[in-house]
Amino acid sequence: NIAISISTDSLLFVNNIIVFSDTVIHLDSTSRATIQYNLYNNSRYNVGSNYIIGYPEFVDKNANDYRLLDTSPGINAGHPDIKYNNADGTRNTMGAYGGPFGVNWPDYQ
Repeated sequence: NIAISISTDSLLFVNNIIVFSDTVIHLDSTSRATIQYNLYNNSRYNVGSNYIIGYPEFVDKNANDYRLLDTSPGINAGHPDIKYNNADGTRNTMGAYGGPFGVNWPDYQ
């Protein structure tokens, strides 16, 4: 149950939500990945820096609606650099619907 396996020289992995996996990220010994500001529902291993461990609080995962509820710990909790800000100018919301292009994702249905 590995969600992400990284064996590249470099990778920037930020503002993501990883759920339903016991081993969140496996890093090859030569990897120089930057892993920051991610939300994990479970992790037993190194998951980078500035991360949150908790349930993301999706609107309705059973209906494949993975937008976040207003009470989600991922709301406005992503990387603070303004280049990652949400389209409305607020701090990045983790996951697919956050960030500068989040509102351009097609409707979940």
